[in-house]
Amino acid sequence: MENTTKAFEQLINSIFTKYKIKQDFIFYLAESYEALNHYFIAPIYNQDTRTFTDEILSANDPITILSCKCVIDHGCNITYIVRIAVGEFKKHDNQPHHDQAGKCFATLRYSVFLHIYDADLLMYNK
Repeated sequence: MENTTKAFEQLINSIFTKYKIKQDFIFYLAESYEALNHYFIAPIYNQDTRTFTDEILSANDPITILSCKCVIDHGCNITYIVRIAVGEFKKHDNQPHHDQAGKCFATLRYSVFLHIYDADLLMYNK
């Protein structure tokens, strides 16, 4: 079972490369939010204040892949969930809930056809 799990993890990681995720994320932003040249104005939900704040996201912003996983709902719906940090990422090993992203954290939901169909953009007080 452990070999199957490792093989599946390797498959997920080979599909969801940093390049693919970044290109898909930029395409999603372009479809979903107002664009100014290569900049996007996106409402980011602040988890601490429970309010939305407009943030300017750019195709040039670095991303850090935090996790990739596959979820099977009701035995038939396959969703891939990819968490990324947008902007400079600062990891706090002793307190992971204090990790910081320069702009926001994003949870991207991919369909079985490997296209983003939804994204949550979150920030925490810095």
